[in-house]
Amino acid sequence: MSCHNESDDYEVTNAVFRMARSTASVVDNYHAGGIAANVDIQTGVSGRGTRGAWGTVTDGGYERHPETNVPILHRKLPCWPELIHFVQHVHSRLFSDQVVIGWDIAILVTGPCLIKTNKAPDLDIVQRAKSGPVGNDRLGKLLAFNLRRTVIAKYVPLEVHSLCK
Repeated sequence: MSCHNESDDYEVTNAVFRMARSTASVVDNYHAGGIAANVDIQTGVSGRGTRGAWGTVTDGGYERHPETNVPILHRKLPCWPELIHFVQHVHSRLFSDQVVIGWDIAILVTGPCLIKTNKAPDLDIVQRAKSGPVGNDRLGKLLAFNLRRTVIAKYVPLEVHSLCK
C-alpha cells in the first residue's frame, strides 16, 4: 500500500505477502481462504501468516505454511528495496492523482512485476495480517493528512476549520 505524504511524495506504508493455502490452488486469494503475512516495510521480513476467507476467525497465525511446511515467519523477501522504489516511482509517475493505492506485485527473478493496482484497496487484509487497525499506523495518519488537505481545507468554512484544530 502506498499513500501521498506530507512531503508531496509517495510512501509505502503497509505490505503483506499473500500465498495460496493449498498447492491445489493456483491463486492467492485471501478472501477465498488464502494466507497473508504482514511484511515489515523497512526490512522486507515477513511476520506470521493469517488465514483469510469471509467469516473465518484469525487462528493465531502460521509460522510455517500449513501444507508445505515452508517457513513464513521471519522470511526475507527478495529485492525488497527495489520493490519499494518501484512502487514509489510508479505511484508518482503514473498515478499521482490517487492518494492511496493498493498494489498486487509479483516478485520475479528479474525483480518486481506489477500485476494490478487497486485505488480502493482492501484494508482488512492489512489489518488482519498486522493484527490491528491501520488508523493507528502511518497509513491512518497519512489518510487523515490527505483528508484535511483536500476536503476540509477546500469545503469547510475557515471559521469552522479553525475550530477543528
